[in-house]
Amino acid sequence: MKISQYELENLEKSKDIIRKYVDSKDILESDLINFEKMLIKLTDKTNETCNEETEETPAESFLFESCQDGVIVEKYIGFDEKKIVIPKELSGKKVVALEAGAFKNVDSISEVEIPNGVISIGSECFKNCINLTSVTFPESLRIIGSEAFFNTSLVAANIPSSVFYVGEACFAKTSIEKINLPSEIRQIYAKTFWCCDKLKKVFIPEGVVEISELAFSDCDDLETVIIPNGLSRIGKDAFCNCDSLREINLPNTVTEIEKNAFSKRYIVQPDRRYNPWTEYSPSEIIIGCFPASYAQTYARINDLKLKRCTVDYPEKYRKIFVYSAYCTTEEEKEILKNYLRGREGCEWINLNDLFMIKSIRGELKKKIEVHKGKYIEVYLK
Repeated sequence: MKISQYELENLEKSKDIIRKYVDSKDILESDLINFEKMLIKLTDKTNETCNEETEETPAESFLFESCQDGVIVEKYIGFDEKKIVIPKELSGKKVVALEAGAFKNVDSISEVEIPNGVISIGSECFKNCINLTSVTFPESLRIIGSEAFFNTSLVAANIPSSVFYVGEACFAKTSIEKINLPSEIRQIYAKTFWCCDKLKKVFIPEGVVEISELAFSDCDDLETVIIPNGLSRIGKDAFCNCDSLREINLPNTVTEIEKNAFSKRYIVQPDRRYNPWTEYSPSEIIIGCFPASYAQTYARINDLKLKRCTVDYPEKYRKIFVYSAYCTTEEEKEILKNYLRGREGCEWINLNDLFMIKSIRGELKKKIEVHKGKYIEVYLK
């Protein structure tokens, strides 16, 4: 179990707080000594862990070239290591990008740390790294190219909010179970999550206007998809063969759904003399939609089950933007922080120890009780 620097700082603060109560005999001196011993052990262990984690892969393991802003890693030429820590600098210049196919087919890799400063991961960068299960993405990242992690064993992808482009088939044929896409993207491209047979839940942020063909096709375990208000197009076979997907709510903004978006697909081979062909059959999925909407018409024409939809965007998935927080005590601030941490897609900034507004794009207000009848107001997007 790793301890973060933030947690370590809180432990040190706790030591000071505990010491205040020693004189009142609420806490014994021996208890404080034991606490300090534990803290020393944790500090030592953290330092050891940090040293291990920051040990970069040698520069001679990479081919690279200079560019205007730093250097681009062109190819990994090192040994068959399980963990790769890409250096922050090569030849004294900052690493800013990973070239297309830089780690392609290196099947020994199980873990990769990409340093802060990298803004782009090229197409097919880690394609066919079949044992790759973990990737640390930097906050500086902006672009993830097509098929960058195709056919890997990734189980999670914590994509930074800075990313605005995720290319075609980027995470296809991976072991990802859950994905929260960054709010900057506008389109989910073809085959992005194709054949992710362990993917169970997808939260698509507001701002996405199109889900392209085969984007989530053949995701056998997919159970939940949250579609945002503003989505206008769902491409061909987008959710085809998603056998566990029983229901999906579509907003009024959807004006185009292409052929077999929610169908079942199977191969027919009646005779060896002929080539096999693909057949489709209606899915058992229930389409939640609004009266007189395009989605309702589509469902009827394609023999899909219907359900009246009453909420555009489920409240628990709305983004929360704190615009006023008159928290006068640390206890009130902590209550608010804990509330926000428990919400998906919440956004706020901390300025001068007060929660200030980052953006207001919604109209639904809600009051949150932070302490004994004291409330703050937030917007739910």
